[in-house]
This record gives sequence, structure tokens and C-alpha cells, in this order.
Amino acid sequence: LALLLRCAGSPVIRALPYPVLCTLLTVWLSVQSSSNDTLENDLVHPYPYQVFAFVLGFVLVFRTNFAYQRYMEGRSNIQQMASKWADAVVQALSFEKHLDRSTNCTEEMRFFRNQLLHCASLLHAVSLQHLRTDNSLDNLEIHDPGSSSAANNSRKTKSWSKTNPLRYTLGFSYYARDRTLELCRHSPLGVIGGVTAAERSVLGTETEKTHV
Repeated sequence: LALLLRCAGSPVIRALPYPVLCTLLTVWLSVQSSSNDTLENDLVHPYPYQVFAFVLGFVLVFRTNFAYQRYMEGRSNIQQMASKWADAVVQALSFEKHLDRSTNCTEEMRFFRNQLLHCASLLHAVSLQHLRTDNSLDNLEIHDPGSSSAANNSRKTKSWSKTNPLRYTLGFSYYARDRTLELCRHSPLGVIGGVTAAERSVLGTETEKTHV
């Protein structure tokens, strides 16, 4: 029920004035037709309503399909972005592994691997931050594959929605941004090796962190 009544991200608020206006117009015509036989005869035939209902249903179906297609296209592009970056890292590590067998620079090679994984992970994290309009570097944490941070973050988000039921349910425009920032704070992104102080100083002054 809370999902159906939410205003944040819902087209109901923007679309609501039009059905309200149509309802008022219908009521006015109904009142006028009761005292006007000519107007009542004009409104009896169902053909105009059938055409209107057919066109409206056709438009709604196509609009809904386009909305789903846009969402799936965006989700697929994000997955492809991560996949391509992972392929690039794997290929670079494969070439480096072959070179490692023919040289004795094990410490330099190990440093290169760690830096490559760290930079690729940081690039992926700041890109996701950009997509969710999150500019806080405090929402980046050290990636720990064995931790249960995802489950804990999910529980924190649910507990926050319960402590703020009105804001979570309604989500008006002046609450929507606060809610987005709160959800980002409870859903940090993991970075292999974390974010160093030097990286924070550089990224903190940039609005387009992905391009740094």
C-alpha cells in the first residue's frame, strides 16, 4: 500500500490535474444536460466515448511499454559497463601474469595488480555514484567480500523507512532529495582498498568524478 501511495517518482501527481478537470467538466455537462434536451441528445450516442477509450488505451499501453524498455535498457547498459571494465582488467592482468613469469619484478608486479584492481573498483564506484546523484565520498567504503554489509544496509534502510513513515510514503519534492541522500548513506559502495586521502582530496573538488 505504501508503494501505491508514494508520490516520489510517481506520475500520479503530475497527471492528477487532468482527470480532476475532466471530472469537473463531466459534472458540469451532466447538470447542464438535465435542463437542456438538445445537449442531452448529443451526449447519448456512445461513439465519441468509444473512440476516446480506444485511443487512450492504445496510448497507455505504448507509454507503459516504452517506460519498461527505457528501464531495461538503462539496467542493461550499467551491466555492460561493469562487464567491459571487468574484461579490460582481466586482460591486463593476464598480460601482466605472462610477463611476471619471464621477470623477477614480483613486488612491482604485485603493486601493479593491486593498483589496477583498486583503480577499476574506484572507477566503477564513482560511476554508480554519478548515476544515483550521490556526491558524498563518505558513501564509499572498503570492499570486504566476506562481510554482510549488504544485509545490514538493507536492514538500516528498512528501519529508516519505518521511523519516517510519512516522509517515506508521501515523498513530496522537498522530501525526495533528502530521502535519496539517506538511502545512499545507508547503501555504501565498496571499493577494493578503500579511498586514500590523496584520492579524496582530488575527487572532492570535482563534480564529474568519473572523468578524473
